[in-house]
Amino acid sequence: MYICDFHREQCWLRWSSLSQHGVRNVRDELLELLRKTARAVTVEAFQDALQQLQSSGNYQKNAALQSWFEKTWLPHKQVSVS
Repeated sequence: MYICDFHREQCWLRWSSLSQHGVRNVRDELLELLRKTARAVTVEAFQDALQQLQSSGNYQKNAALQSWFEKTWLPHKQVSVS
């Protein structure tokens, strides 16, 4: 399945804006980390961005975020090498 950048970003913005997910107050930081994973152009850059996201305190403390990312987005990772 291919998800265009616009719709991926729209989904991230909507999900992160809902108070029940517990990330609204750290939304900008989270979106920056998510965007790094999506914009990685090499496997190494993707792995580095993924490690930064998963080792962040906000990610580590939020089971809803972990579940959402790992079940919804991680299975569809695609690194476009230029």
